[in-house]
This record gives sequence, structure tokens and C-alpha cells, in this order.
Amino acid sequence: MVRRTLALLLAAALGLAQDGKDTEESDDEGISIDEVPSGPEEEEKKPEPQPARERTTAFPAREPGKKIETVVISRKPYSFTVPADWVLREEKIDKTELAWKLLLPGSSGRGALQLDRIERSDPRSFPYYQAEWFRKEKPGSQAEVRTKPYPRVVVRRTDGGPEWIDVYFCLSVRNNTFKLRLCCDPADFAQAEADVLATVQSFTAEVEIWPPIPKGYETSQEGTWLVARAPTVTSSIAPLVKALKEIEKRFRREHGPLPKSDGPLVVLVHPSKAQGAKLEPEVGERTIDFYGDQWTRRLFAIPFPKENVEQESMLAGEATDLLFLAKYGDSRPDWISWGEHVLASAETRTGKPLPSLDSGYLAWYSTIQFHRLDDFAVLQKNDSETWTHECLFYVAALREGKYKKQYRAFLADLAETADGLGAFERHLGSIDQGDLIKATNQYVTTRIEEVKRKDG
Repeated sequence: MVRRTLALLLAAALGLAQDGKDTEESDDEGISIDEVPSGPEEEEKKPEPQPARERTTAFPAREPGKKIETVVISRKPYSFTVPADWVLREEKIDKTELAWKLLLPGSSGRGALQLDRIERSDPRSFPYYQAEWFRKEKPGSQAEVRTKPYPRVVVRRTDGGPEWIDVYFCLSVRNNTFKLRLCCDPADFAQAEADVLATVQSFTAEVEIWPPIPKGYETSQEGTWLVARAPTVTSSIAPLVKALKEIEKRFRREHGPLPKSDGPLVVLVHPSKAQGAKLEPEVGERTIDFYGDQWTRRLFAIPFPKENVEQESMLAGEATDLLFLAKYGDSRPDWISWGEHVLASAETRTGKPLPSLDSGYLAWYSTIQFHRLDDFAVLQKNDSETWTHECLFYVAALREGKYKKQYRAFLADLAETADGLGAFERHLGSIDQGDLIKATNQYVTTRIEEVKRKDG
């Protein structure tokens, strides 16, 4: 399973320039419409509309309770609405989709509105990563995550000048992800935040699935999975599809249904790892024939013969990585999502849930002297095999042992907030780590039922 936290934090950290080069003026640039709200822009080949009146100062402050009309901004492939009393002047910033200088009603300070395309991030957990970056890299800033009615992070910062506020949103359309940022004076923020929340709800993007499914691939929807079969695949993929449905069924039994999403979990089927590696080089570096890329919500797979338990077991772990992230929005703490990965592989071996455990996996226990969770980051780096073994038994014991209520509460919190680290602290962080080790040993020695490994 790929862990790309560092890349996510770097992507999330891309800031906005406070000022940029002005674009050439056009009829609807640098305007606020104080007449009748407009509809979508006309096509370029059609007669140009009469220019609206440009403003270089903000409208007066709003009257309390007054209903404000909205204006549609359409810049293909994007569209969204903003209040008609916002004064926007479009500008160009390198590697940015859309950007405007902004004056809010009643304000004398300049703000900004910007839309960036970013590398894949889950909108649910994005604010937590963004806030962590600011707390680490900009210690003078204050970052607050707000989850309702839409996940966002609110940052107060000065950068050596007057205080100003940024609010960041992560938007996802068919796996294409964007970061929308509003910058404004603190005195204007309460009103501006309410306005931008409505803007976020109105956002649309006419985009294809990202990453795109290559041309010529035959697609079919198989439960949660969108299976895309390469034209070079000549053998039957029926055993693969059957296994995927079984994996999904077992995951739902333990974790419940997945939330609705317009971003499918894509299964790219190739005749060999080498062909899959042409789309994603990391596929070729794997020691197994499957690769679940959480970053792009893609599972790379090859066909296998009917009732091949070895292949099904490896597939189950990789597929569970994607299902876990699709369910919860965050894969942290890593040792928990990885323990779920290994348990899925083990259960596929026997076809039975805990407390049944395949004999091959149970054999790992004889060599374990459990590390404290405080030491897990170092253990993962220095001895990933031992870390994997301990993840399995820790998570097995949390599912069924002494602290199962706390684990269930953690998962429920995670599903609600996508705050992996926070949910852990709220429900499992107070457990003494020595007691957790004792409870894990007790569960394995008194509850686990050994089941002989099936043939691969």
C-alpha cells in the first residue's frame, strides 16, 4: 500500500500569490454586476455581450437580512456562482486554473479567489493534512479544521504584515481534485465564509475520469468496481471479478456500505505486470501481481485461474486498501489500515472471519515481542516485516478483543470526520500501551482458532 502523506502535504501546501499579472481586459473581466445577474458566458464565436460596468471599489456593506443575487462564472470546463456584490478582477497565475483579485462588499482590503488543480487527495481528509502543514511549516499561523457543511481549513496568518485569513476547500469531480482558496481581511471573513460555502456547493466541472481509462479498454461495472480490461487480455477474467465481489462483500460485512461518490474504484486488467507498469511504474516494482494505488483509486490486476487462493489472497489485501480509503477518507494511522489489509488476505485464505486465522499467518505470532505504538514509525522504517506481523495481531485484537467497543467507536468517528489521527486519539489514544499489548497477547492465545492453510 502506498503511503504518500509527504507528497500530499507538499501538494496541499501550494499557496496563492497575493498579487499576479493582470490579464488583458475583456468585457466581463474585473467586474461586479450591479444590474441583473448574468447567466453562463457566451461562446467565443457568438456576438460579444455589452460590457458590464467595471468597479475598482467594493460595493457598500450589505444590509442585514437583504437577499443577494448571484452571478454565474463560467470558464470551461468550470462553472460556479458568486454573490453579485463581489468585485472580481481576473488574473493569470502560472500553473493555476483560475484566479481573481477580490473586493468584498463594504471592504477596503483586497482579497483573492483561486482554483488550483492538485494531485489526488480525498476531500474529506484534505483539511487535516493542510492544517498539519501550516502548523509545522508556518508556526505563527493558526489553522482550524471545520467539517460542516463542507470540509475546509481556516488559516489565520500575518507573514510579517497585516493579519489575513485563508479558507481552503478540496473539491473532487470524477477523481479530478481541486483546491479552492478564498483570502480576505479578518473583518470580512464571517460573511465571506458563508458566501464561499455556497460557491463550493455550486461548483461543476465537465471533466473525464482521472486518471483516464486508456482507449480501447472494455469496461463493465461490477459492484463497486469499474473493471477496465485491456484489449491484449485474452484469458477469462471471471475468477478475478468473482473474487473482487467477494472481497467487497466481506469488507461491507465488517465496515458497512461505502459512501456515494462520482469517483469510481477502477480495476485495470492487463495480461502481465509489465503492461500495467506502462501506466504506473510502481506496478512493475511489486513482488506480487496486484497493486492498489490509493492515490488514484486504481487497482492493477492480472487474470488468474479459477480458485487460485494464493492470487485471491494477494488481491484481497490490495483491494481492501482502496475500499478502506473509499469508506473512511483517510488511511491513518497506517498500522491500522495495514492491519486491515493483512486480515483481508488472511480471511481469504480460510473463507472464515475472526477468530479463525490461517495457520501460516498465526505462525508469525511465535516470533513476536510486541513494540509499543510509540515505536511503530521507527519499526516500520527499519523492519517492515515485523511491523506487518504486529499490525495484523493488534488489529485482530482490536476488532474482537477487550477494546472492541473503542475500536468500533474509532471507526465510526473516522467515517464521520475522515480525521484518522484525531479519531484515534479520541477513542484509542487513552489506552495504556502496555495494557494494549497484554490484551493483544491474551486475545491471540485464548480466542484465535487456527485453520489450516488452503492450497494456493
